[in-house]
Amino acid sequence: MTAIFVIVVLAALGAYLVTVGSTQQTATALQIQGVRAYFAALSAREWAAYEATASQASHDAICAPGGFTSSFALPGPGLKGFQAQVDCDDFANAPAGRSGPYQEGDDWYDLERIDVRAWSGSGPSDPDYVSRTLHSMVTTGQPLPP
Repeated sequence: MTAIFVIVVLAALGAYLVTVGSTQQTATALQIQGVRAYFAALSAREWAAYEATASQASHDAICAPGGFTSSFALPGPGLKGFQAQVDCDDFANAPAGRSGPYQEGDDWYDLERIDVRAWSGSGPSDPDYVSRTLHSMVTTGQPLPP
């Protein structure tokens, strides 16, 4: 009777350890995927910031008044499997409710709002789904011509 009790207790303990180990391994894998999602969003944000500030032609292609959305798969071995969505809006001087560029001192600057979401997986119901969102404001480096 004692031997059966010991076997049952050891089996239950073994099953518990396997469950804890599996849960810990899954949590670690999702943490790594979360970091990869952050870097995917960061990469997409850097691309959008470059496109918004590199030239007027690339700016108009990615940031138009009223907003513009780009969606694409991220390349490369480190970000393979991640999708990104970039929302860029040619920001109008909202604090005063006026339209137009942003004024700092006597100079005027073009101001862009860039929102980026990167994800992997088919959606929130997918147990392997991870997503990260970044919000940024960028401006032209030089003041706008008078």
